[in-house]
Amino acid sequence: MRAAYLIEPGKVEVRETEKPVPGPGEVLVQVKAVGICGSDLTVFRYGGIGTNKATQPLIMGHEGTGVISQLGPGVDSWQVGDRVVMEAGIPCRRCEFCKSGNYHLCLDVAFAGIPPSDGFMAEYVTMPEDFVFSLPEELDFAAGTAIEPLSIGLMAARESDIQVGHSVAIFGSGPVGLTTLLAARARGATRVLVVDLIPQRLEVALQLGADEVIDARNTDPVGRILNATGGKGVDRSLETAGSPHTTVMAVKAVKRGGTIGLVGIVHQSEVEIDVVRIVRSGIRVQGVFRYANIYPVAVDLVRAGRVNLDPFVTHTFPLEEIQEALEFVESNKDQVIKGVMLL
Repeated sequence: MRAAYLIEPGKVEVRETEKPVPGPGEVLVQVKAVGICGSDLTVFRYGGIGTNKATQPLIMGHEGTGVISQLGPGVDSWQVGDRVVMEAGIPCRRCEFCKSGNYHLCLDVAFAGIPPSDGFMAEYVTMPEDFVFSLPEELDFAAGTAIEPLSIGLMAARESDIQVGHSVAIFGSGPVGLTTLLAARARGATRVLVVDLIPQRLEVALQLGADEVIDARNTDPVGRILNATGGKGVDRSLETAGSPHTTVMAVKAVKRGGTIGLVGIVHQSEVEIDVVRIVRSGIRVQGVFRYANIYPVAVDLVRAGRVNLDPFVTHTFPLEEIQEALEFVESNKDQVIKGVMLL
């Protein structure tokens, strides 16, 4: 089979490799589409992410959909031909975090496409039968790759405790920011403001239900948010861009007693924030990391017509053009919402 390997920082190749065989409790998935995520671009450019560095050729990608083509021994919950979306992080199932249901915090999780774990940009992958989920008929394979960022958005909304009637500010309208917008709406937020620097993404935010978008190139976002809320600030302020600047803004924009959800990963060891304001205003700061027990919720919301993932996929590429695709998405963030590799 073919698979897209990271060979060294900035270089990927499609190579022939051995087709895997499903073991007990596993299914073999013929991959149809894999989304390109911001973390994929980091792995591509720097050969890893954080302390996870690739020491050998690595199959990339963690936003995958496909069709079950073979059942491993003991699997009776699926049939060959079923359309599925794959959850990217496989935990150890034994540690305290896994046993408490917080398996996203497992220290031994194998996360697809993050070194040292191979990802989904291959014609076939094996998966535990309980970490694949039915792909809603409403979605084609490409659009189905947005189930993964939708799961992050839902996790962000849940962990930040967005409730009916809340006002919400979202800093960043990339795929995760946009899915956080969808999740906030699904949980009953009545006013959602979205901040970004890229007009196209702000247009999509309006299309997906934002009440107001703020172009940070020519407007003070915090001032606009405070003005829109009578000087109080929003109930929930979520940072999804992974920028130190928007992290600072998120702290300033939330009301007394509100909650800040930190979703984006800031690639900087220190960020200067107003700790005094956090303490004296009783503000809660909630870190949001990946997702757990949320894929079924994402699938059900799509199936029920409660969220719209159609605007997400703006560019598609064949697997053979993986090098060009990664470079294009990396260099054209003003055009791309989500790029998807088709296999």
